[in-house]
Amino acid sequence: MVRFRKAKKESLPSKDRAKIVLWQIKTVLHCHFPGLKEQLKSLPDPRIGVEYSIEELVMAAIVLFLMKCDSRNDFNNKTSDKQFCKNYYKMFRLYAPGMDAVNYLFEKIEPDLFEQIRCQLISNLIEKRVFHKLRFFEGCFFCIAIDGTGFYNWGANPPESIRPYALKRETKKDSEKDSEKETEKKSKKKSKKKPEKEPEKEPEKEPEKESECGKVSYCTQVLEAVLVCNNGMVIPLISEWIANDGEKNRKQDCELNAFKRMAIKLKKHFPRLNVCILVDGLYSNVAMMDVCQQYGWKFITVFKDGNLPSVWEEVELLLPVKRAVGTCQKTPVDSTCWITCSYRWIKDIEYQKHRIHWVECVQESENKKTGKKSSHRFVFLSTLDVDENNVENIVNAGRARWSIEDYFNTQKNRGGVLHHKFNRNNFGALKIWHNVRQLACMINELVEYTQQLSQLMKEMKKMTLKELWKNLNAFLSMCDAEDITDEFEHWAKERRQVRLE
Repeated sequence: MVRFRKAKKESLPSKDRAKIVLWQIKTVLHCHFPGLKEQLKSLPDPRIGVEYSIEELVMAAIVLFLMKCDSRNDFNNKTSDKQFCKNYYKMFRLYAPGMDAVNYLFEKIEPDLFEQIRCQLISNLIEKRVFHKLRFFEGCFFCIAIDGTGFYNWGANPPESIRPYALKRETKKDSEKDSEKETEKKSKKKSKKKPEKEPEKEPEKEPEKESECGKVSYCTQVLEAVLVCNNGMVIPLISEWIANDGEKNRKQDCELNAFKRMAIKLKKHFPRLNVCILVDGLYSNVAMMDVCQQYGWKFITVFKDGNLPSVWEEVELLLPVKRAVGTCQKTPVDSTCWITCSYRWIKDIEYQKHRIHWVECVQESENKKTGKKSSHRFVFLSTLDVDENNVENIVNAGRARWSIEDYFNTQKNRGGVLHHKFNRNNFGALKIWHNVRQLACMINELVEYTQQLSQLMKEMKKMTLKELWKNLNAFLSMCDAEDITDEFEHWAKERRQVRLE
């Protein structure tokens, strides 16, 4: 009990933790997004006889995701509290509307307008050189990871307005019965006994035709492009929906086709951005290489066994030739393990008029305390010129592609509510809700990687971000934020900047 009380006194109270998070949110909005309200105000308003302004409605949707609410109803429950509404107005100088009014606006307005605002805000951050110190290759290019994820599962009966855009999926039934029948047929062929019984079993083939197609379901998927930083931060850039166009007698959309459309958008919104694309083994093909060559982009793709057999054949032929293979060994610093990384690379492999380089890394680690050993192998294809100086950066950038998977996990299970349907009848409104979610997630990423919040997480090792945001929501509902807002307005009069960890 004594130890528990001492630890309790030394820990920072939840009220103070909430104040730190609230301060960092206001700081990021003030320093990185000073013109956000004006951009929202410039949106065309299709409504007639309005009670809330358009910036109040859109800002409320952003705050819904900033506070990591589970649904529209969850945010409505918060705004029903008078203290929360007072603090909301002090924070953003806007009134808190109901989410039904926000959803009604999203059903009337064009989705592309929100995509333009999102890309414009990111362009401003790039021009301010916010991410320049966080690049894997100094003075060169930005690494952009691209991958798709499941978004909504509509089941067997989606709404009629969603069905033309949803992807149709047919699940096959268990193949155990089919395998048993095949084994029985093989045994009968070998034994060749009583052939008269064979025609009696022919009628059993009719139900097999019905079992070829299993359950039919519909889903919606999205392709995401995110900016990957060397400190682990992930900034969502642009989204492209893997969805049908609503017309009949057309092939279903796929991830590779969505990648081609996304490349056009990336070049349109970020025409001067020097880019290196990070993708998984699905994109180890000529189509991806042609797109990158067309726009002058570099790429690093995961190269799995079985992908591009002709390239693997050439690699296996050149590996025994010492002059054709570059090698080096490096020992990264780690506080828990002894790590040794062995690198091999083969340059100037020609494939379909493309010149690519093969890179391999074998990482062997040994735990300093337990002595447990482990080994991992990573193989990539890239258009970056490889040598001893940059091979480690190329492998680190290629492995950083996995951060987009962790980003999807964050949006699904750590407050992003990716699978929740904020609108069930309008596909355009779904796109807008997703764009607003990505904008809020970008703000939260910048907040979580500020120096003050990172220092707080280090000091309180058992504290999670989820718990911090619970403290923030409780503070806004039970305490008065006037002291913080007054102090922040006095602090913001001078020119300030946000430093990232």
